[in-house]
Amino acid sequence: MYCIYEYAMGLNGISEAYMYGTISSKQLEFFRIIVLGSTGLYLILSLYFLKFGAWGLILANCLSMFVRVIICFYFMWINLFEKSLKN
Repeated sequence: MYCIYEYAMGLNGISEAYMYGTISSKQLEFFRIIVLGSTGLYLILSLYFLKFGAWGLILANCLSMFVRVIICFYFMWINLFEKSLKN
């Protein structure tokens, strides 16, 4: 389970770093709201999975990070492919 957690952290770090470097300030404001929602999701999932102990907390964190990665990929899609299709 910890190997999946490290994969999630790495993927989240790389995708967020790229996204922060390429998105506009308006998109950044929206992403901050998404991060706040992701934190809320983590809190809810950690309370739910707490019955599994440390495994549950790692699982909750992995799921929260994968949601953030999906959102980052969405912003990357908008910035890379939709702009190139308009040109």
